[in-house]
Amino acid sequence: MLKHLRTFVLLSTVAVGLVAGAAVTLIHDVEAGVQLAGDGGVGIDPND
Repeated sequence: MLKHLRTFVLLSTVAVGLVAGAAVTLIHDVEAGVQLAGDGGVGIDPND
């Protein structure tokens, strides 16, 4: 039982790490896209 629990915790930790990494990457991509849109005047700029 304990062995299965450890495996589950390990897999959960890895899964959370992957999801967090993907989310951070996605947020950085979105921020970069927003900055490009703001600089180039292309896209929706909330500051207009």
